[in-house]
Amino acid sequence: MDRGILLFGHNNRTIDYGQIALANSCLIKKNMKNNHVTLVTDIGTVEWLYKKHSEEFVKSKIDNIIVTKRRNTNNIKRYYDTSYSKKVEQFYNINRHEAYNLSPYKETLLIDVDYLIGNDILDQCFNLNYDLQINDTSKDLLNTRKASQFARLDDRSINFYWATVVFFRKNKFTELFFETIKHVYLNWPYYSMLYDFISPNYRNDHAFSIAMHMINGMQENNLVSRLPLPNLQHITGQDDFIECDGNKFKFLIEKPSQKGDYLMCKTENTNVHVMNKFALNRLAETIVEQNR
Repeated sequence: MDRGILLFGHNNRTIDYGQIALANSCLIKKNMKNNHVTLVTDIGTVEWLYKKHSEEFVKSKIDNIIVTKRRNTNNIKRYYDTSYSKKVEQFYNINRHEAYNLSPYKETLLIDVDYLIGNDILDQCFNLNYDLQINDTSKDLLNTRKASQFARLDDRSINFYWATVVFFRKNKFTELFFETIKHVYLNWPYYSMLYDFISPNYRNDHAFSIAMHMINGMQENNLVSRLPLPNLQHITGQDDFIECDGNKFKFLIEKPSQKGDYLMCKTENTNVHVMNKFALNRLAETIVEQNR
């Protein structure tokens, strides 16, 4: 296949990223034309996925599974399940810099497993004459909420780019881009200090943002194109994902500065980045069953 979707998913003790990947693959198969899916995962995640679902069914939705070694590194992340619950857990999905070498496609749409596909707009990526496409903006489903951490890496740092969705064609330029991300990954303490957001924990978005800044000549310019959508829609970990009916998603969105006070939000035929992984875990099985 010359064109396809690349997902990365490694389970931890709390979040079943394999099942989330399967659920999103079901949505990709239903909504997109370029829907050949490859999942990069580890042996434990894929074996658990085969225990929950038949291998035949999994392979009907995920065309290609690449098994890699899960990195047992100390890279913790705080996961929220609304404002009332949070848990610190290991985050193993840190091998996105390998996307260029691992992708079996000439043209690849790299998508986070928690970016639920509700329409076909990302099919347009493959028809545009831009070899690298990535967005530096995301839009909260509640327009009045503004998150400064999604604008810049820090107040005195660079623009924030989302590793949530990235399109690339294989050539020397995009190979250099991913080699730059790998360099940042291997020298994370130095770059987190250099870009003024000192953090021991590796983040894909931050690494992609630094790589963008470096290949742009350490300045802001239009060398790299945006995706064919103005913003990536998202909900935060403080929100809840409560219902899925086909391409209709229903969320509870927490009001700003009003903990526990929610607004109902419904989307239809919309791609949504669901940051509450616990809520997504709860509904992943429903999504799978609706798309058997």
